[in-house]
Amino acid sequence: MCMSNQPTRVLIIDDHPLIRESLAHLLGQHSDFEVVASLDRADEVCAVVREKLIDLVICDLIMPGTDSFQAMRMVRKSEPHVKIAFFSAYSRDKQIDQALSVGALGFISKSENPQSLIEGLRRIVSGHTYFSPEIRERVLSYESSSRAGTSSSLLSQLTKRELEILSYVARGMPNCEIASVSHISPKTVENHCTSIMRKLNIHYRAELALYGAREGLGAGELGLSQTDLID
Repeated sequence: MCMSNQPTRVLIIDDHPLIRESLAHLLGQHSDFEVVASLDRADEVCAVVREKLIDLVICDLIMPGTDSFQAMRMVRKSEPHVKIAFFSAYSRDKQIDQALSVGALGFISKSENPQSLIEGLRRIVSGHTYFSPEIRERVLSYESSSRAGTSSSLLSQLTKRELEILSYVARGMPNCEIASVSHISPKTVENHCTSIMRKLNIHYRAELALYGAREGLGAGELGLSQTDLID
């Protein structure tokens, strides 16, 4: 994994004080996280992200004031290095799709057990994607039904190397790790990902990872068997 020695600077956005305090307390028990700010609205999120040098935003779905998805889209535009995870008790298909559309790397259920939550956030910070199991199953099902009949022709456009890269992306691997196992530079990996997303008409890394997993290219990361892999 591409890890930093510095703790991840976290911003929590939730309109319920108990949720903010409980999550901050949980993260405070782990030295690799530092909660430096919390908000009960998303209106000023971009200013806070810049001022506090935020690395990770954990945001509830339903917030007063500025819409959560609009706010996270602004964060991605102004501070593209910041990782985004949605944290919610609700996981309707439309909301999951909106989370993908703004470039979130994670969608975590509030019913997630504490250890899984911490591990999921660590994966997100490292450049991986993470979705709680029940959410991940719904996303894969939703993506499959919404793109029925298009996947085969789209995949046929990819080169053998691009299929290989896509398989690693589907497993949630960041570019530095893909570069290591593929014996190419991270920049070359980035170029391949750009080409793949252009061919598949996909705009965000998380959506690309889920697409590859649905096509059977992410065995081992999303509960798929090795027999599902494409040569």
